[in-house]
Amino acid sequence: MAATLACVGVVGIPFLPKEIERQRVKPDILTYECVPMTDGKSIIAQLHDNDNASTAGKFSRRLVLIDLSVDPPASRSLLPDIDPVCFALDLADERLFVGDANGAITNRSIDPEAEWFWPFGRGLKGTQKSISCAADGQTLMVQDETCLYAWNIAEQGALVTPRWCRVDPEISCFAIHPNSQTVLCAQQGLDGDDIAEIDIHTGDRRTVFSQIGRQIDKLLISANGVFLVAVEHNGEVVLLQRPDDQQRWKRFTIPGLRTGESKVATFSPHGPLLITSNQAINRLCVWDLERRELPHQFDERNSSVIGCCFLDADHILSWNLDHKLVVWN
Repeated sequence: MAATLACVGVVGIPFLPKEIERQRVKPDILTYECVPMTDGKSIIAQLHDNDNASTAGKFSRRLVLIDLSVDPPASRSLLPDIDPVCFALDLADERLFVGDANGAITNRSIDPEAEWFWPFGRGLKGTQKSISCAADGQTLMVQDETCLYAWNIAEQGALVTPRWCRVDPEISCFAIHPNSQTVLCAQQGLDGDDIAEIDIHTGDRRTVFSQIGRQIDKLLISANGVFLVAVEHNGEVVLLQRPDDQQRWKRFTIPGLRTGESKVATFSPHGPLLITSNQAINRLCVWDLERRELPHQFDERNSSVIGCCFLDADHILSWNLDHKLVVWN
């Protein structure tokens, strides 16, 4: 994958971008999702390539590992024989979990010198919608069309069967608490969506907040576990706060906080900062949830942003419909 770097100077905003213009000769390639490695220098990106869809023996989706620390960025393919629907990375950067179009999950080493992989989870009920790894590296949560699964990934022998499975097609999305002990789920109801908390070890469930909103598409939890963000299908944002595990979640508002149609939202791994897209989806807004204010915002220069993440405490990566990755310093 060819790549070039171009530095762009921007006046009047707190972040300066470095654009990574990928595949200029193939404008149909779109970055769908990026997950940063813990070194803050590399990412795993899921690309959608419409050209590949018409090529025999290739998939429209693929995963690549991109090193952003070199000029030009270096990349290599991961699991080229798998059609990746969703993926997750454990925090030790040792294992990559990929859900494919056949309903199976593949567990792969990131280290190119250790080319082992282990498929499991075959026969799941439909294609996975989302997968996520707990912070302690012990549990992988998998959601398909009708069920939510918890897999013990601490030992490879435990991948034969899930730890537990909840048949619940009303669960629209989930987020693992940073304490790795519970999973928060948005569950559709007649009078609005509820937030349920599920024990990650037993699968026991309890409702912790009723009628939070309607059609919740995304749940996010801050790194300290204090803030919960629910993004509705229309881009509205619902905010909850719980100072400690012994207290109840309480709702609060920040005027103007909504994501627009792209529903971009991500927490900083180092504090209470939340980045979202804006109503016009051509700007990224950095919100301080503790102070309940908008300290920074920066434009994508007339491009529609479709995703972002923190590379580290000082760098933000965004991707847009112009087929570019932008690193904000």
